[in-house]
Amino acid sequence: MWRKLLKLRTQVYQFIRYEVNDGKTAFFWFDDWLQQGKLIDITGAAGTYHLGVARTARVCDAVSQEVWNIRGQRSRFFHDLYERILSAPVPHRCQGQDDVMWRHSDGDYKPYFSSAELGSKLEKKRTQCSGAKASGLLKEFHASPS
Repeated sequence: MWRKLLKLRTQVYQFIRYEVNDGKTAFFWFDDWLQQGKLIDITGAAGTYHLGVARTARVCDAVSQEVWNIRGQRSRFFHDLYERILSAPVPHRCQGQDDVMWRHSDGDYKPYFSSAELGSKLEKKRTQCSGAKASGLLKEFHASPS
């Protein structure tokens, strides 16, 4: 069962985003915390160099003395992303844990997971996949407890 769920993770990822509070949970490059998708998909591997943030960093690792600590002000690469990060609220340990938000409808994210809601979204996407394999994965997903 777990292997089959892992196969769905790339499809499921588009239904998750983070609301950053302390920045200790969300990964800087691999989680959608700016509501722009994975930053690594925007910049590629070169982004880690140009912004000066390690590939394995959490969002809180890009903060120093309560301000964003990223490079890029004078760089010709990723200037829009640099500005977007600077405009985001700076994570702080006193704000509590980051919140994982699940998409329930277009633009509507909630802090709880609904297997029925996600299953229906994946079912719609199933038309893009072909064959019984995708159908079997979805049937098992629906059969699993919430």
